[in-house]
Amino acid sequence: MFDFRLGSTRDPNNGNEEKIEHAKGTMVEALFGVLYIECGLKRVISSIVHLK
Repeated sequence: MFDFRLGSTRDPNNGNEEKIEHAKGTMVEALFGVLYIECGLKRVISSIVHLK
C-alpha cells in the first residue's frame, strides 16, 4: 500500500522523512476508519493495543 500512496514518497531516497511519516500516518488513520465502519468502535479500541 505504501509504495503506491504518494508518487513523491514512492522512493524513500527521494522523499523527506517527515513527508514519508505523514503518509504512513494517513494510511493508518484510513485503515482504522475502515475498521470502524466495518466492525464498530469496540473492534477499533481492541486493535489499538497492536500499535504499541
